Amino acid sequence: MSLLALDLGRFLGYARIIGGQVISGHVDFAPQKQRQFEGGGMRYLRFRQWLNKMHAMHAVDEVIYEEVRRHKATAAAHAYGAYQSTLSSWCEEQGVPYSSVLPQAIKLFATGKAHAGKDLMIAAAYTQFGVDTNNDNEADAVALLYYRLNDIFN
Repeated sequence: MSLLALDLGRFLGYARIIGGQVISGHVDFAPQKQRQFEGGGMRYLRFRQWLNKMHAMHAVDEVIYEEVRRHKATAAAHAYGAYQSTLSSWCEEQGVPYSSVLPQAIKLFATGKAHAGKDLMIAAAYTQFGVDTNNDNEADAVALLYYRLNDIFN
């Protein structure tokens, strides 16, 4: 089983399980200074390329992502929608099943508090799941991965 858990956004957090081993990290899809003349859609193309790379390394059997329904700014909501659209279309093209989980459910599972902050989620990634990170997006993805595994095996 190769499960890919994602915390979508410009600063994407990810966690995978491949053959029982958890691999996690974070990626920034924003334009870099040397790419300052790129169009706004390039970050989504880079996301799609990253998905292709993950799939090529080891076939993705399922994708699960954090479904954020409330954003602090309109631009953040638009960007999230674009990442979500890119992900769902990629999954459809590849024939990979995908689903989402609300942040409150992930936080409750990881910390016992549905509205846990970033620091608590980072701490839970280490204390609950053995992943040492200082990145809240990666921590969220790790918690989401274990949330789904718990759902599958319990």
